[in-house]
Amino acid sequence: MKTTLNRVVTATLVALASTVAVAGPAFAAELTPVNVADLYIKTIINHEESSIKLLNEHLRPSRKASGQSGDFASYADLLKADKEYPEGTTKDILALFPAALQPKLKPASMELMASVLAAKNRANCKALSSKQTKESNGMELSVVAFECQVVKVAESWADGVQRIAKSKVGADQGVAEIQKLKKAYDSSVTHTWRSEYSLARDKKNPVWRNDFPREGLDEIWDQM
Repeated sequence: MKTTLNRVVTATLVALASTVAVAGPAFAAELTPVNVADLYIKTIINHEESSIKLLNEHLRPSRKASGQSGDFASYADLLKADKEYPEGTTKDILALFPAALQPKLKPASMELMASVLAAKNRANCKALSSKQTKESNGMELSVVAFECQVVKVAESWADGVQRIAKSKVGADQGVAEIQKLKKAYDSSVTHTWRSEYSLARDKKNPVWRNDFPREGLDEIWDQM
């Protein structure tokens, strides 16, 4: 069920902020795979405005060459997605509880999901190193190792709300339990998540890129 709820979360953000399109400059080819992976990570995980701008500029030649229009990511759209996220995911939480309890549980649930999102956005991530290989078709591949300092919780919000719902508690106890989950996500205690991010380029399109950019990075939800 945790995986199901996390998939709902991911789908919500993707649906609200899916803006894939055109952008920029000559310096794009100068960025290393580590540089590019860092921009993807800080765009998709952190919604960092400066990284979004640089990544859009880096990808512009590639997107233009492939006939795509618009920027890869929009900071305004990501802010809008963040704003709508707590209410959207709260609906999924409340659906686990009896209708009579939902009005009382809604404020605490929205505060919980705002804290979950804030914890994800403040994850401290860094691309570390890359390994490159060349394929026989001329495609050049790079696998970039990265790590993130992600909030450490004893119980994920998804597992927690399901436990609370199954325990059939009253409204006041339900609110108190949800607030405990929120407190954990507000904590500064972290753990290290290590993973890899893939990039590719070729002679016709020499810009380092990932054509399925969210793959791998959306796994951060499973780390929380």
